[in-house]
Amino acid sequence: MSTRDMTVYPASDLTSIEMASLADSQLNALSSMLLASLADSQLDGLTSTELATLADTQLDGLTSSSLFGLADSQLDGLSSILLRSLSDTQLNGLSSTQLYSLADSQLDGLQSLQLVVLADSQLDGLRSLQLSGLSDSQLDGLQSLQLKSLADSQLNGLGSLQLSALSDSQLDGLRSLQLTALSDSQLDGLRSLQLSGLSDSQLDGLQSLQLKSLADSQLNGLGSLQLSALSDSQLDGLRSLQL
Repeated sequence: MSTRDMTVYPASDLTSIEMASLADSQLNALSSMLLASLADSQLDGLTSTELATLADTQLDGLTSSSLFGLADSQLDGLSSILLRSLSDTQLNGLSSTQLYSLADSQLDGLQSLQLVVLADSQLDGLRSLQLSGLSDSQLDGLQSLQLKSLADSQLNGLGSLQLSALSDSQLDGLRSLQLTALSDSQLDGLRSLQLSGLSDSQLDGLQSLQLKSLADSQLNGLGSLQLSALSDSQLDGLRSLQL
């Protein structure tokens, strides 16, 4: 065995280099409590392949600070199933940079309730391509305030079908400037009922060309008070057929 005999030397005494050389059978023998007791310098030795072999019950032992200390190359070893098993407190340990490094296939494992607990500073790390891969059930987990915190470049990752799946309460979180940044193809996804729920301040964000791109069925969602709140420049975008 390349490492010291673990029956003589406890794992807590192993160096990072020795941790990296542990066999799968040795890793599987480590309890969650023992993993929780390891120093960050020791965990640095675990490779992505070794982390991939850990069971859910073992991963329970990693603290939020331990997860925060993992390198991107180590996080590659966490499968979607392992990420799904993380507790809220563990997820809160991941930084925006770490979330940025996750593959789409890994993010597939996150449940809506896990997305709910992510802080704005963590959401900052999600790329537009990652957001474009979220399922409707995952998007359900994003609250209005979380959506409000997204940058324009992130929102551009959401497809028309994803926007269509958002609830009225979620859309309430979008700022006027965020609506301004939506492309025509994204606006195609907004249902008439969603448009009917937009506030005057949100409608201010829609430019004349955006209004021009709306289908008649979408415009039918706007109430008389909403239409009266539109500026002259916005109304200029409406086609005669829309009127």
